[in-house]
Amino acid sequence: QYQQFQNSRREERTLGIKGNAGIFSYNLKGGQEIIANQPLFVNDSTDLRKFNVLYDKVSAWFGSAEAAVNFKQGGVNLAARYNRFSANEQAEAWHLFPLNITLSGSYNPLEKLQLQAALFVLNGAKAQLADKQSTNLKGTMDINLSARYEVIKSIAIFANLKNLASVKAERFLYYPGYGFNALGGITVRF
Repeated sequence: QYQQFQNSRREERTLGIKGNAGIFSYNLKGGQEIIANQPLFVNDSTDLRKFNVLYDKVSAWFGSAEAAVNFKQGGVNLAARYNRFSANEQAEAWHLFPLNITLSGSYNPLEKLQLQAALFVLNGAKAQLADKQSTNLKGTMDINLSARYEVIKSIAIFANLKNLASVKAERFLYYPGYGFNALGGITVRF
């Protein structure tokens, strides 16, 4: 079945404050975001492994906070955002997570070595069941580590470790995420 894709258009009205003091920076804001043609995903009632994409106008009242500490060899960043969604035609903003938290950091102990870590938390999404009832998706957490070492200017080796806690939560209804996975390799730039 052919799906007609639509472009989304965002309009954001915000009020906030941001600044920095030496190695510390912050950004606090709140407001309203209106998204025309927001894609919402609903499981197909005839085959739950498939999704129907429904476009709707979604409004979100939100508050967000971000703080960062940057130093010579890296930095740490914490960002949190809470959205209170309302959809124009749908009962809920299906599969959109109201709470998003990210804690990330980077460290360069050597000139050619980069280490990164990240923690992602998502919570509060709703999904539509086959009988048109609403259900809450379980929140999820993801912990990732990565390293990159530049052997010479155009060649580097890397390793990425994803989902260290091996959480198999559903980002989408009936679609459990992968557990722990790892990827490593060599990058060559010309």
